[in-house]
Amino acid sequence: MKKLTDLTGQKSGKLTIISYSHRVGRQNYWICECECGTTKPINHRHLMDESTKSCGCLNGEFHGLSTDKIYKAYRSMLSRCNNHKDKDYANYGGRGIKVCDRWSSPTLFIQDMGMPPTKTHTLDRIDVNGNYEPSNCRWATRLEQENNKRRNVYYDYKCERFTLSQLSRLISIPRSTLENRLKRGWDQNRVFNT
Repeated sequence: MKKLTDLTGQKSGKLTIISYSHRVGRQNYWICECECGTTKPINHRHLMDESTKSCGCLNGEFHGLSTDKIYKAYRSMLSRCNNHKDKDYANYGGRGIKVCDRWSSPTLFIQDMGMPPTKTHTLDRIDVNGNYEPSNCRWATRLEQENNKRRNVYYDYKCERFTLSQLSRLISIPRSTLENRLKRGWDQNRVFNT
């Protein structure tokens, strides 16, 4: 086996090599500190061919957290609005939904949104016809997402608006029963109050 040259103290782009980290198979890794403050192991081969210039911050990544849920939510948001080949583009960018200029920086996106409260929370626009921007986005549960879709029909009940699913849970009548009553042409007051 060829002796490994000590790279400690050398620079590669925004990275400073701090120390040797570990070996996986034939690949050696070095602990590197980025100018942004992130420290992470980087493959020796990437450092030598200069394909890696930073911890990922130059590429708009989340400082080495590219597999995290928040990173995936961020990349999906950008793709839906900007990538004509994205399967959901027609319902987002195709309808004129945009990502605000501020969120072209993933750091500012995280600063504005914070981390999701749980692993089940997803990125949601409060106004489904509005843009992705701090005043119109939140981390929502699956139920909140389901109740915030364009195709939802809303019903007035006791001076508030609800989807049929919300009303079903609120008044403890199965959704299918409510749907059948509506199909029969019942008056809304009778549908929800019997």
